[in-house]
Amino acid sequence: MTNLRVCLAVCLVSLSVLLVLHSDSLADGEEFVPNVKPSLTIPRVSTPIQIDGELDDPGWQSVARASNFTENFPDNKAKPPVDTEVLVAYDNTYLYMAFIAYDTNPNSIRCSLRNRDEIWQDDYIGVILDTFGDAVIGYELFVNPIGIQGDGVQTMTGEDMSFDIIFQSKGKITDKGYQVEVALPFSSLRFPNKTEQTWKATFWRTHPRQSRSTYSWAYIDNNVACWMCQFGTLTGIRNVKPGAGIELLPFATGFQFASLRDPSVPGSGLRNADPTGRAGVGVRYFVTTSMTAEATYKPDFSQVESDPAQIDVNTTFALFYSERRPFFQEGSDMFSLRNSAFYSRSINDPLAAAKLTGRIKKTDIAYLAAYDQHSPVIIPFEERSAVIPSIGKSTSNVLRIRQTLRENSYAGGILIDRRREGDGAGSIFGVDGSIAFLKNYHFDWEALFSHTEEPRDTMLTADISSIYFDKNRHTAAFDGERYRGNSCFAGMRRSSKHVGASIAYVELSPSFRADNGYITRNNLREVESGIQVRSYPKSRFLDNIGSGVEIGRVWNYDGIRKDEWLVHYFFATFKHQTSVFFDYVFTKEKFRGVQFPAFNRMELNLNSNFSEPLGIGCNLELGQSVARFVNPPVERQLFFPLATIRIPVF
Repeated sequence: MTNLRVCLAVCLVSLSVLLVLHSDSLADGEEFVPNVKPSLTIPRVSTPIQIDGELDDPGWQSVARASNFTENFPDNKAKPPVDTEVLVAYDNTYLYMAFIAYDTNPNSIRCSLRNRDEIWQDDYIGVILDTFGDAVIGYELFVNPIGIQGDGVQTMTGEDMSFDIIFQSKGKITDKGYQVEVALPFSSLRFPNKTEQTWKATFWRTHPRQSRSTYSWAYIDNNVACWMCQFGTLTGIRNVKPGAGIELLPFATGFQFASLRDPSVPGSGLRNADPTGRAGVGVRYFVTTSMTAEATYKPDFSQVESDPAQIDVNTTFALFYSERRPFFQEGSDMFSLRNSAFYSRSINDPLAAAKLTGRIKKTDIAYLAAYDQHSPVIIPFEERSAVIPSIGKSTSNVLRIRQTLRENSYAGGILIDRRREGDGAGSIFGVDGSIAFLKNYHFDWEALFSHTEEPRDTMLTADISSIYFDKNRHTAAFDGERYRGNSCFAGMRRSSKHVGASIAYVELSPSFRADNGYITRNNLREVESGIQVRSYPKSRFLDNIGSGVEIGRVWNYDGIRKDEWLVHYFFATFKHQTSVFFDYVFTKEKFRGVQFPAFNRMELNLNSNFSEPLGIGCNLELGQSVARFVNPPVERQLFFPLATIRIPVF
């Protein structure tokens, strides 16, 4: 990398540092006093509350009230321009919440009729619940002004928005703003096995107007890396259980189809196939308030939404799809690893499956067993991955244990095993963890060891039988070979309001495989580091601005340099919810034995939601990249302009 490029990166970072210093010199208002780790005692109601969007139910007359919200963005620790109030109560079955979002101009409220989890450009309000109070996992429930739901789960490694929580909601826009009622079943949550619950929580409101402002009941200091550690406390919930002792979930479907007798003759008439059907059953047993056992036979996934479309042009690696099947979502955070050594979509068509998830004191336990009728597998190589759609029938077992060490820290272990019916097996054992320290820092690690016994069926791998790996000691063909592999990760990260930095090392040996995982590449050693600075100037035009630098390098196990890169990027968020992102990439790659010269690549992204009925976006990519499906690979010029217009459905 040339000195000029490094200087450019330093200049961009220095510019943002100056802006940080400028914004820090502007003190927040001292008159407003936020809720620092507030507490709320929730009363029990004697009769159920009807969820209809109205607040005239008698149950709302004597409830707990949360107010005095604090602005989180763009200003931190300021009084919001609008008021918010939350009413909270419970009975044996539900936690009830009524959100009252006042607005000085109700006509400006953004609200549209959308699918679940597509409300993020609207006004929305909700709650984040940490039922165990250790900042390891938080349930996120949000609703827009008419009650359309968006939900997910927050963990120490980020958000999983594919996670779905069952709850009721109904809302309406009023002449003072909007109001939403929510009934959250205790059966949708896991919580300690105690007479009285003590949960960490905050109520959250997103108010998109000139800025995409956010407000929180509990003050969140953005200079502290652990935001769930700063939540308030909910008390008073007594003698509740997650549900009945046993739940049965039977289903039955029937169908018949017909086809033309002669496809070449439209008038040949239809030939009716014999009627057929499918039936199955699911069983759920609530062992304790924090432990659940489930089993299913011929599970019904007919109501699961289809996978989103993805573009696989010029990529040699398998695509990733989020898990949407309800059976596999329960406890999904427990099975999540940094390198995706377990991927629940690898259990494709289970005939039967069973699962145990829960917690004993500070120890989380998850066990999954499944008998799959059509088992796919991803085989990773140095520069590509191969997908075998089905290796036949198999049995998978996954055991995960995670010990909470202290707030926002844990250590864990995992065992993954898949046995193909007849012959062939893949096993993984590993340990991982995360330690929080000095308010802003995390040290993360993971070490996995694999053992593979290939099936004896070369027909399954006919397309890749010519590939050798691990210094040509093994073939990709399923010819009964046995080998071991390893994978490791170690990283340090710092995060705060103005400065973020990280450094990480990743290693996957040439013979590391995960039959139940999403491992698309191996035979690599990678080191990566980056720093980002951000500023929040008090400006009539700008909400935040920042820039950063990332640098990395990849080698294979023979010491051959495969890739190296330097990325400079700049971003800004303007008023009227308009954002700009620009990056400039310098990369030098070796692919299929061809050493390419340094490539320059640029991306410019602009998005604006300046009004409720209309949003626009544009994306432009320019530069050079590798044409990977040409033999031999060659340089290609990249020019990709894209413009979008978003119009919500009311």
